[in-house]
Amino acid sequence: MVNSKRISVTEAVSIADSIFPYAALRSVIIPQNTDGIIEVSKRQPGEANHVYGQSIVSIDQYSGKILHIKDPNSFSAGEALLNLMWPLHTGEVLGFPGRILACVTGLVPLVLYITGLIRWLQKRKAKKFKDVKRSL
Repeated sequence: MVNSKRISVTEAVSIADSIFPYAALRSVIIPQNTDGIIEVSKRQPGEANHVYGQSIVSIDQYSGKILHIKDPNSFSAGEALLNLMWPLHTGEVLGFPGRILACVTGLVPLVLYITGLIRWLQKRKAKKFKDVKRSL
């Protein structure tokens, strides 16, 4: 198949559109060698990740044959959970309030560290004061 003509990006997107007609195009990965495949990534309405689409169509770069379809609507429970990890991490799932919540929870370890340090210094100072008072 090395001498065959490759399909165009437009043709690959049209093939993906036939599978996910209402999904927004997110990216097209073109193969770097003669053995690779074309991957068209789209985002269907309702997908958790708003930036990157998880609806992926893998297409043979010469024949245009669909080799694999990844549809988030047919994920198992485990795959759906893994698919939610990044949007949960960034707060995308709940929109702007989710992003604020992700930011606040990211600051919690810093606050705990600082308050722990303050309490340790207070106890250390109190112990020194107690020791000085006993020696008098």
